[in-house]
Amino acid sequence: MRAAQPDGRPNPGQYTTGIYEDGPLAGRCWWQLNAAPGMPDNPKIVNDHPDITALYEQKLDQIRDQIHRDPAQRR
Repeated sequence: MRAAQPDGRPNPGQYTTGIYEDGPLAGRCWWQLNAAPGMPDNPKIVNDHPDITALYEQKLDQIRDQIHRDPAQRR
């Protein structure tokens, strides 16, 4: 989504946002400060906080494996 003027040009000082669709950042949000006309684009900033859902599911799977594995394999 882009903060834009009626003619479609981005408003300097406002932000353009999006979501990465592939690669290691797939599904993560990015935002970019719109540059003034004639200036180079600003870098995209990524929300790089950990994926809590993925970490939770990974830990849950580990605990389930420990609980439900064969008693002979338990430590």
